[in-house]
Amino acid sequence: LFGLPVLFDFQGSLTEEMIDHHFLRRESPVYPPLRRLETWIDHSSGLIFTSSSNAERVLLQDFGCDAGAIRPLPDCVDTSQFRPRATFPEQEMTELRTRFGLPADAPVIVYLGLLAEYQGTGHLLRAMQQIRAERPDVYLLLMGFPGVDYYQQMADTLGVRDRVIFTGRVPYEHAARHLALGNVAVAPKLSLTEGAGKLLNYMAMGLPTVAFDTPVAREYLGSAGVYAERGSDESLAQKILSLLHDQDRAQRLGETLRLRAQEQYEWENAAAKIVEAYEVLLGIRPRQEAVIRLPVPQE
Repeated sequence: LFGLPVLFDFQGSLTEEMIDHHFLRRESPVYPPLRRLETWIDHSSGLIFTSSSNAERVLLQDFGCDAGAIRPLPDCVDTSQFRPRATFPEQEMTELRTRFGLPADAPVIVYLGLLAEYQGTGHLLRAMQQIRAERPDVYLLLMGFPGVDYYQQMADTLGVRDRVIFTGRVPYEHAARHLALGNVAVAPKLSLTEGAGKLLNYMAMGLPTVAFDTPVAREYLGSAGVYAERGSDESLAQKILSLLHDQDRAQRLGETLRLRAQEQYEWENAAAKIVEAYEVLLGIRPRQEAVIRLPVPQE
């Protein structure tokens, strides 16, 4: 707009996410102009970072963007901060369990993120109803906001309120030690286009992870992820139970995810690529000399 170079961080399609969040319908008269605006933004950017290969596909196939302008740059994680439970002081973990009313030997499912329907929060609580019927010793530590009152009422209605701990907002600096309370992590996000940064935190923690089967989840978790049928409460419950019943498998998957995070999603790698991109836009580095792409995640 002002002739300045633009570096665009593309986390997902604006219009598709508005539809996912029920702010927009495809048949709405405002959908076409919003779609045109989104297309203009995409095509006006000098370089575009995408947080997943799926986002790159959306730009290429749905918006016709120039492949040379797209730089896949997956979300990354600080694996020194987000690390396995064994690295945290035992007394600290005991005090935290006591604070939340978690019995010392109770298995814990952890979720950290927004509480919303598009994030699958309702699906998770309904899955918890099935889990509780089979494993009444299991607790769900539901960390995040908003909508806490709404989902507390839902938990009451489902009869699982005594097994679901609502923490509300968790400061980022406390996130790792809260996640360290978990035996299994869950990411029931429904969106097919948005990123899923919470998965990287789970991976770095070495937590076996159950996610709804989406392209982004598979890109991050690879063959070490456990995938539930998208939108199915029963499938989500059964996949979580499968990990709770098989602790050896859960441990192997968690260790594999931790290694995957260390090898492919470290912050240092991403930082170097971001600096290179700015150097290209500012003319410090010739575009053809910049090697900006991170390695494509491997299974």
